[in-house]
Amino acid sequence: MSERITAIIPAKAMSSRLPHKNTLPFGDSNLLVHKIRQLKQVEAIKEIIVSSEDDEILGMAEAEGVRAIKRPYEFSAETKPFQEFLYYIVGEAREDHVMWACCTSPMVGADTYERGCRTYFEKLREGYDSLITVMEYHHYLLDKDMKPYTFKWGPDHRNSQELDKLYFFTDGIQLAPKESMRAWKYYFGHNPYGMEVDLKTSTDVDTIYDYLLGRLQFFLEEDKMAAAGVDPREGGQVYDYALGRMLLSSPDETIAGILRQMDGDRLRSILRRLEEQDAGAEG
Repeated sequence: MSERITAIIPAKAMSSRLPHKNTLPFGDSNLLVHKIRQLKQVEAIKEIIVSSEDDEILGMAEAEGVRAIKRPYEFSAETKPFQEFLYYIVGEAREDHVMWACCTSPMVGADTYERGCRTYFEKLREGYDSLITVMEYHHYLLDKDMKPYTFKWGPDHRNSQELDKLYFFTDGIQLAPKESMRAWKYYFGHNPYGMEVDLKTSTDVDTIYDYLLGRLQFFLEEDKMAAAGVDPREGGQVYDYALGRMLLSSPDETIAGILRQMDGDRLRSILRRLEEQDAGAEG
């Protein structure tokens, strides 16, 4: 079996909780194009498929030079179980391994994908059957009867960081052999390796709040903040920096206008400083 991967991007046109979420503006493009460009940088990924029922989305995929596959009606209308769609679309892959890569995980960048691919092949040789991304989870949870579930009541109570380790499935990377994924009719097997990622990388755009958080996170690059004299421990400085960067890159004049009105003179000062920094970098 080769060590070549097909990445599949599922991209429905509509979403009940966040309409058109797969094509919302993000970075210098939108969530779909942003994801395609991240995946294109990964050496082990030899093929990228975008599956959608929407011609506009398929056109975006074709413009980026990847395979655009029109989703059959029975799958786009969800008249068949999702497992059947998974079996069908994975069968379209031309490589031996398949990665499920969602537009809605925009902070999973090329470096994380590279690490995931490298780790995946190492772990297959060790006996794992798949790889998923996870985040360590330390929170106080209650069961349906409002009884402590992850902690103890009274004198045995512990700080959250001392709780037993649990993991949150981030939906960032799901990677498995093509034929295994088809046999399971699922993204990963019974013995997956959990590759840990941080809170920023785990962002999953499912609501408007997730989306706004992701758009801010996109600009929080420590080296660039340091060059601008921003202390990453100072929340106000970080907020001003990210907001200013968003304004400078935003194609949405409506959003830009609203943000400018909200922050007035302070934001104009931030924008001038960032523009001066960019001009200096170009020089």
